[in-house]
Formats: sequence, C-alpha cells, structure tokens
Amino acid sequence: MEQQVRGVKSEGPKRPADISDLTEEQVEQYLRHNPKFFVGKDRLLKQMRLPHASGKAISLLERQNQLFREESQSLEQRLMGLIDNARDNDRLFNRLRSLVLDILTIDSIDQLASQIRTHLTQYFNVDDFRLLVSEFHQTDSQSIQGTADLALLPDLALLSDISDLVQLPKASCGQYSEALRNELLASEHSSQSLAVASLHYQGFHGLIVLGSKDSQYFSNSMDTLFLSYLAEVVARLLFLLSSESEHSE
Repeated sequence: MEQQVRGVKSEGPKRPADISDLTEEQVEQYLRHNPKFFVGKDRLLKQMRLPHASGKAISLLERQNQLFREESQSLEQRLMGLIDNARDNDRLFNRLRSLVLDILTIDSIDQLASQIRTHLTQYFNVDDFRLLVSEFHQTDSQSIQGTADLALLPDLALLSDISDLVQLPKASCGQYSEALRNELLASEHSSQSLAVASLHYQGFHGLIVLGSKDSQYFSNSMDTLFLSYLAEVVARLLFLLSSESEHSE
C-alpha cells in the first residue's frame, strides 16, 4: 500500500486500469505533462514512424524538425512583412511631410486645393481628388463654386451614406455608390473606390475626398492614419485662410 501511494503522481492524466483502455487524449495529456519522456529512449524514437504528405513515413525527430522549420519560415515571413510595412510607412511619412510643408506657404484656398491634388496624384497613386468645404462667407462661396478641386459641401441629405463622416472627425475607405461618388467628385471623375476624411476645426467642417480607378485600391480595411493627419492639417489651414480673407475685406 505504501509503495502504491508513493507511486501516485500529483499531476498528469489518471492511469487507466488496463493499457488497452488508454485514449489518445490521455496519451497526449501525459506527454504534455512529461515533455522529457523521450529523453534516453533513443531506441523507441527510432522505432516511431509518422505519416508524411509525400506518402513516406518519417521519424518523430524528423517530424519535429520539419515543424520547427515551418514555424521558423512563418516567423521569418511575418518579420519580412513587418519590415516591408515599416518601409512603406516611412516612405508615406516622407511624402506626407513634403506635402504639408508645401501647403503651409499657400495663401489662398484655391491654391491649397490645387497643391494637394498635385501631391496626391503624383506621389500617392490617387486618380481623383476634391476638397468639399462648408460655406465661409459670400466672397469665398462665390470663388469656389464649380471648380474641379474645390467645391461647397453638398446638402447633407445627399450624403446620408456618410453622414457620420460629415459630423464626426474620422476617415473611411470603400466602394461607395455611384450616386455618392458623383456628389463627392467632379463630373468627369472615373473613380470606383474612395477614401474620405472629415474636416473639423473651430466650427468649420468639410470633406477631403480621394478617388481611385481601381475598385479594390481603397478597401474598407485600409489604414487611414495618414489621411486623418492630412485632414487635420488641411482643416486648420482652411480655417486660417478663410479668417484672413474675411479680415482683409
């Protein structure tokens, strides 16, 4: 009785009365609790064979090495993906930095919209662009009507699909309806997917709209960090340019 008590383990699966009663789950659980079980059992390891995709049986050690190689390759691919993403983000940051520095010296709203279009179409793979702004005062509203790069923000009833974007500071990408694309972009546009960011600052609001001919380019899973940052800068510049124009009258 004393020997039996000493032989009982506090951890691991309960040993069945007969070895034929062992289940796969019990064997797996035992090996998990005893990872050094095969230490010193080289003969047993050589006798164990596992099926392989090639149809040939391989040893347990070969299978383990194969799993380690596959895991290593997977980790290496993930690492390379992270490195590629970091390079892309670095390139985007430098281009965005150049854009922001250029528009900081702009002295009119029309020039601001034109300069943004130039940068976006040349360096960001953007096919269409438009800046939609709320009405500042009569002089500004008259000067921006009908331009390809800059227009007054359409009536909110026409923007029901993106009403949250107009009212809240956020950005979104996706394949919007043709009717909405026509409201947001100039009549000659050819975009099939859009990236839209809201402009909010000191009571001023509007939208910055980017379009692509590729229906999959601006997908709803695309990160909008850089676009949101650009929208924050543009909103402040628009507000300042509007204020300067009003005070100069």
